[in-house]
Amino acid sequence: RFCDITHFDPMKCIDEDVRPLVEAAVQERMKQCISQAHGADSELNNIVCKFMAKEREEWVARGEAAEEEAAQLRKEFLSLEAEAKATESIIDRERHDAAEVKKALDTCQQERDELLNQLSEMKELEAEVEKLRKASATQVQELQDLRQQKAQQESLVQEWETGKR
Repeated sequence: RFCDITHFDPMKCIDEDVRPLVEAAVQERMKQCISQAHGADSELNNIVCKFMAKEREEWVARGEAAEEEAAQLRKEFLSLEAEAKATESIIDRERHDAAEVKKALDTCQQERDELLNQLSEMKELEAEVEKLRKASATQVQELQDLRQQKAQQESLVQEWETGKR
């Protein structure tokens, strides 16, 4: 089965009349290579060594390319990791700043509420002052009326006293 080469594409390009002869020659050559394979300087050994050297070179090249790609990916990863840390730091700062702004906003809201309460109290006081002014004006008028009545009464008492004498 190892020597059966009929499945190779180059054999399909050979004329059908000559194909069996070429197949037989190739198979015979392969059998000779296999029978002489145990020698260190055999043709099959040389073919296998060349093939293995070529495969090794390809695998070494692939390994070096993979190492270069891994190094590049490591660099990118470290760069992305640094960016992520910087972004995280910025986000933490923004959260802290947002908390400070919220705290300041809450303080302003409390001060506003206190000022509104004071304004409401001042309006109530103004209303009371206005009531007191009106009441005071009324009392002043009543006092003036009482003084006038007193003055009239004193004048009547004097007239009466003078009339009695």
